[in-house]
Amino acid sequence: MAKNDMEVIMYKILRYLYECMKTGKTPDLADIMWNCKMFDIPKAY
Repeated sequence: MAKNDMEVIMYKILRYLYECMKTGKTPDLADIMWNCKMFDIPKAY
């Protein structure tokens, strides 16, 4: 990941949380952790 893509990661996390809210799903921390399967978040972030 580039050094300036923190906004992209924040957007993806917020989008996930928003979709969970809209569909009534309970967000799972494992879906947005640094080693999640949904998208790649470096541990340093």
